[in-house]
Amino acid sequence: MKYDGIINEIEMEAYNHQVRGNLLVNHINQILEPAYHQKLSKYFLFSYDTISKNTMESLFPAQPESLENKRSEIREMLNMVVIQQRNLQRDIDDEWPQAEVMANELINDFKKEYQIH
Repeated sequence: MKYDGIINEIEMEAYNHQVRGNLLVNHINQILEPAYHQKLSKYFLFSYDTISKNTMESLFPAQPESLENKRSEIREMLNMVVIQQRNLQRDIDDEWPQAEVMANELINDFKKEYQIH
C-alpha cells in the first residue's frame, strides 16, 4: 500500500530529528547555561530579523563568560542548529503539504470503502 511507504519515511525522519537533537544537546550542555538555553529556545534563528531590539537585547547575557576556548564546540553546535532548523523548515514547506494531500486521499479511500458520507 502506498501509505506504508509514507509512514516509514515519516518515522525515519522523526528518528533522524531525534538523533540530531540529542547530538545538539551535548554541544548545548558544553556551552550554554540551562536557564539561558531555556530563554533562547523560544526563538528560531531565521526569525531573529523580526524580533524587536528590546527583546533581542534582553536575550544577551548580563555577564557573558569567555567562549574563546570553546570555538570548536560552538562551531559544531551552530552547524547542527542550522541543519536542524533547515530540515524543520523544509519539512514545513515540502513534507506537510504532501502529507495533507495523502491524508485526504486516505480519508476519501476509507469513505468509499465503507460507504461513509
